[in-house]
Amino acid sequence: MYSRGGWSPRENHVRRDRNHRPDDPPILRPFDARQARLAPTARRNGAPAPCAPESHSSHNGSYHVSRPTLSIPGDPPSDLWVGDLDLPLLTGLTQEHDRVAVLADQTVYQLHGALLGPLADSPTHQVPPGEECKDFKQLEAALNFCAASKLSRRSMLITLGGGATSDLGGLTAALFKRGLTVAHITTTLVGQVDAAIGGKTAIDMVTGKNLVGAFHMPRAVFADVRFLETLPDTELRAGLGEVVKCALLQGEQALQQLEQDAAALIEGDRDALERAVRMGAGLKVEVVTEDPRENGRRKLLNLGHTFAHAIETCTGHGTVPHGIAVAVGLKMALDASQSQGILTDQTLPLRLEQLLLALGLPASVAALDLDPCPSASDLWQAMAHDKKGAVGRPEFVLLAGPGAGQWDIAIEESVVNELWNL
Repeated sequence: MYSRGGWSPRENHVRRDRNHRPDDPPILRPFDARQARLAPTARRNGAPAPCAPESHSSHNGSYHVSRPTLSIPGDPPSDLWVGDLDLPLLTGLTQEHDRVAVLADQTVYQLHGALLGPLADSPTHQVPPGEECKDFKQLEAALNFCAASKLSRRSMLITLGGGATSDLGGLTAALFKRGLTVAHITTTLVGQVDAAIGGKTAIDMVTGKNLVGAFHMPRAVFADVRFLETLPDTELRAGLGEVVKCALLQGEQALQQLEQDAAALIEGDRDALERAVRMGAGLKVEVVTEDPRENGRRKLLNLGHTFAHAIETCTGHGTVPHGIAVAVGLKMALDASQSQGILTDQTLPLRLEQLLLALGLPASVAALDLDPCPSASDLWQAMAHDKKGAVGRPEFVLLAGPGAGQWDIAIEESVVNELWNL
């Protein structure tokens, strides 16, 4: 049970199967704000690294080809493969380019760098994990790496890591010589359902999150859920925050499926995780295909993010993991939708709260246990710099119900103040 003061000790756990063995899939624990602030460096329960299986796909011309799971049209298209990492396909894609380099999260590279096979011999630049890599210093270092590696406009940059790594790598590829081809091997749930797909790249500024960036569509994205077995608990839960967002936007059927899968997801069940990735990635591809430059419907994907980005900015980027902030932002967005008379399904806020708690996610600002806790005024000032708003005025995505989002909605500062202090 959740109370306004925080987690009730009687319910501060996830039920463990008494037959659970040490080598079984890891089980997540409920959200702990202090633990969430630790750097994501440990492998969960010593889970084995995924390995690339033999491919059974056909060949076309000089290199391996298989049908992508999803694809965003373009010349060339941006293809997404969900499933076991297809190393022959990745190697084949590099044959279209005169040189290949790798930009990798240093922790992920230590765990999984060998999966690159022959590509592991390519020039490699390792970056700090998480949001720490998304600043001007790291961007300059990545650009200098591209220059030192003698990359040309016909070269390919491959990223290995989570959403922050693909953000930095994508922006590096967009800027160096006005555009390199980029491919992402995305190793976090946030990356697999959202961040690595669709070509939005960015780094942070002190005044706000993702304020310096570009649209640069990846040639390929590889989402192998076995990478998630080595994620720290907090990072997997952060990804589930983005999955909840996708289900709310997708509609009632997706939301019901997520509610049914909640227990399996927190136990790290591979089938449930792959369903979640396919649902979230499918929504992202559909929306980006319709609106690649975020002039209309793609704005829906920012549900909860105006609140979340402000929380991240006010607390210092990386203090609260992005998906954890999104979880709280989603609850605030639904409460705002209700207060503005937009939400017609009056049961949805409580339903969302129950789902977040079932997934071990915070459902309120209080659950973040921020010390010091920013004021509502601080939050509003951070929102004024949000890249999605008009000049000096934040704009929000609100919901009328599952699958019924509205964008570019302005709300008053007094409403934000009330929501922040709930």
